Amino acid sequence: MPKHMIDISGWNVAFKANPEEAFKACGAAGIDHVYVKATEGRSSSSERLAVLSEAARKYSFEVGAYHFARPDLRAGDAVEEAKFYLDCIKGVPLTLSPVLDIETVKDWEGNSSQLVQWCMDWASCVADATGRHPVIYTGPGFWASHLGRTDKLSGMRLWVAAYPAKLPASDAKPPNLGDWSPTAWQYTGKGEVAGLNGVIDLSYVYGDLS
Repeated sequence: MPKHMIDISGWNVAFKANPEEAFKACGAAGIDHVYVKATEGRSSSSERLAVLSEAARKYSFEVGAYHFARPDLRAGDAVEEAKFYLDCIKGVPLTLSPVLDIETVKDWEGNSSQLVQWCMDWASCVADATGRHPVIYTGPGFWASHLGRTDKLSGMRLWVAAYPAKLPASDAKPPNLGDWSPTAWQYTGKGEVAGLNGVIDLSYVYGDLS
């Protein structure tokens, strides 16, 4: 059976008001993995990463940090975003591998091959610095339309974001991206947990994210 995971960004009000109580409620619901948003682009970072990480560890969560990519064609952009992420997570005890969240192309004017290379450059920089191979978070639509249905990223673990019409049972099969099989599946952005104020992203974890 898969494990259960949440991910947190700035809009999750319960984790702002009282993070320990929020993690206590999630832990009581059988959730034991969490990813916290650390950075976005080159300049936006979370001031609460360390606080949330400490609160999660108190309730025996496996903890990771993710980077929300804002790719552009400036020379060295992927490495600059990677270094910004690495600076933000420095000194924070994390037990899960880094995650690259690639789901938007607001400032992107290149082609899909260039975007795939951008992802690979980011991942290579982070892997060299941390000794952990990053996980790629993306969805079927983005993979098809902006990553050219590539298999070049399939050497990295996949956290797929795909929301079925009905909440899936834990034994449901996650969607593959071609031959790329998910290690984790974010199946809703409107999950509810008893005792938790507001909704939360929920994922199943099928393999090792450490």
